[in-house]
Amino acid sequence: MIPEPLPLDEVDLADPGNFTDGITPWRVFHTLRHQDPVHWQPEPAPNAGFWAVTRHEDIARVDRDAETFTSTKFVNLEEVDDDQIKRRASILELDGVRHRALRGLLQRQFGASVIGRYTDFLRGLTATTLDAALAKGSFDFVSEVSADFPINVLARLLDVPDGDTKQLIEWGNRIIGNTDPDYADVLLGSQESEQYRHLPFRSPASLEVFAYGRELARRRRGGTGTDLVSKLVNETARP
Repeated sequence: MIPEPLPLDEVDLADPGNFTDGITPWRVFHTLRHQDPVHWQPEPAPNAGFWAVTRHEDIARVDRDAETFTSTKFVNLEEVDDDQIKRRASILELDGVRHRALRGLLQRQFGASVIGRYTDFLRGLTATTLDAALAKGSFDFVSEVSADFPINVLARLLDVPDGDTKQLIEWGNRIIGNTDPDYADVLLGSQESEQYRHLPFRSPASLEVFAYGRELARRRRGGTGTDLVSKLVNETARP
């Protein structure tokens, strides 16, 4: 049964409360796709608002047309100035030659032949994760499945030591949960957060992630590893 569409004048993509009940999002996106597929969403000051593209054919066109649509102004909803853009730009915030070069390198690590090598690992991880959760009878799906599973896949791709996966989850919670006092080291919007404005989500936990990543890169540099860190460190350094 398709939920009743939400009236267009009630659509508010900037309100996190509209994404908590499992029904309202379906109503929102049904309305947008049928009535306003390229939708301008205003936001309260000091934010400037954003465009929301909700139909597949339009998303595909935007993705392929870097001459018209740019990623260089950042692709998330965070408001950033030119200084932050210069300091924090990643592959997600690049267009043109540099983006294609990095994307080409990454794509080679996700081809059919490479992904095929992970088949047994993914099946085993799925079984282990679900068996452990179901054995508890009653469990929190986020903490037992959805948080743990993708981090273990990422850890395998990066060849992160098994004992570090819980730390990766903790870092992720501290960084993403920048408005939640249960997770954030510094709450977004606080005066203290200004000193971290050049970090992702203004989270000081990002500094710990950067240090961890640099140490991984140092250990893999010059080696013959086939993990993603080794490939990025050694292949991007070649002339």
